[in-house]
Amino acid sequence: GFPPNFPPKRVSEFLGLIQIHFLSFSLHNMLAGAAVMASRFCGRGGGIVGLPAVQASPMWASVRTATKKAGGSSNNGRKTAGRRLGIKKHEGTTIEAGNIIVRQRGTNVHPGLNVGMGKDHTLFALTGGRVKFTRQQVSYDGRIRKYVHVRDAMA
Repeated sequence: GFPPNFPPKRVSEFLGLIQIHFLSFSLHNMLAGAAVMASRFCGRGGGIVGLPAVQASPMWASVRTATKKAGGSSNNGRKTAGRRLGIKKHEGTTIEAGNIIVRQRGTNVHPGLNVGMGKDHTLFALTGGRVKFTRQQVSYDGRIRKYVHVRDAMA
């Protein structure tokens, strides 16, 4: 119901009553209720023209439903192709200058004589010859490193 001091004397009081009274109703019902209250406030023939007198209903009656089915998530999409790393020219193989000997991540094998290293640690031949792998102990920390060399084809 309406408070005992209804109708209010000022429009601001009227709008405050509308806000409090129709807080939990949908927009259409709020406007329709405002038209009813305006007709009571303004007297006979007053009110908002063009709005039907609709009975107020709770807001949950106009809940929207989903128009598209919810899509599931996929657990795939992480598999990548192999990087084709490893030794490309084995020991004793005769190669030409520029041939790739080892493709690697990091320096598992270090460059030796006549072998260059690319920025992705790829080892390649600087001259033609035969491939030779060796193991040498590093003097300052005692570890054994693998090296690849390209020797002359005659050696």
